[in-house]
Amino acid sequence: AKPDGSDVKPLTDVDGYDAESTVCGGKITFTSARKGGTLAIYTMNLDGTGRVQVSQLPGQLCFGTSWAPGGDWVLYQVCDPAADPAHDWSSIWIGRPDGSENRQLTGEAEAWFGASYGPPDNPRSGSTMPRWAPDGSGILYARRQPGSKVPWQFQPQRPDTTHFNRDFRPELSVGGTQICLLDPQRKASTPLTPSQPATWELRPDWSPDSTRILFCRAGVGELPALWAITRDCGGLCRLTDAEGRGADFPRWVPAKRPQFLLPGRALSVIFRAKFRDALRKAGLIDQVPATVWTKDWVVHLQHAGNGDKVL
Repeated sequence: AKPDGSDVKPLTDVDGYDAESTVCGGKITFTSARKGGTLAIYTMNLDGTGRVQVSQLPGQLCFGTSWAPGGDWVLYQVCDPAADPAHDWSSIWIGRPDGSENRQLTGEAEAWFGASYGPPDNPRSGSTMPRWAPDGSGILYARRQPGSKVPWQFQPQRPDTTHFNRDFRPELSVGGTQICLLDPQRKASTPLTPSQPATWELRPDWSPDSTRILFCRAGVGELPALWAITRDCGGLCRLTDAEGRGADFPRWVPAKRPQFLLPGRALSVIFRAKFRDALRKAGLIDQVPATVWTKDWVVHLQHAGNGDKVL
């Protein structure tokens, strides 16, 4: 379709379920269930021709596709619906766009997939996706702590009419999840956040320069709050609280002024000038050596309130 919504042209046939498409280098990768089959990963040209099935895992649910920077791999996750009818967990895979090669990067049921969270009066759900770094150096995902069980327990004995067929059973909750960085070459994961019981982390997202990460964190029965951390595990900070409606599905927005939120160097200069003006107004400026105003100042910055008010 054109940007104004006109000239809409179907790229796939109606005999199937198509979702979660992304575009790279003139090709589209997407998730599709065709002729009653389970979800699989496909690629095709922008005009709908040249359709190729990437994933080759009959009976498995393949979802959450996106391109590697450069377009040489397709990232997706795989859930075994027979062993996990709730679709809570998945493994992380990559495949060649032409379907010639697929690699499993994590263990079975290692990543949080069909996330469910929130209090009894405001439950939330939605797939949490792995994210490839813009510079191609690694993949973020929410890793399951060994033996973890979610507090919102799936109820397979009753019909699923809401796509949230779960009961809140906090007494059955075990473990949690943490944000990890996956090296696709070595198939090795590095935790970026501490492993904490009863803490569920999800929806990581990269900054455009691949140095910082946004993610959500929720306790058992709590709405998620927004957090940030650097890829070297520094600067962990909470940006919003979990009150009200919580914070979910974070995304980095390209900024005209990238250093706007915490411009330490600029604030030091401004603070020095404001302090000098205040001393001059109070008639005290002559009591301070002139060299003080020619040196760089170090100003300690500390948050006040929460991220909701800042944004």
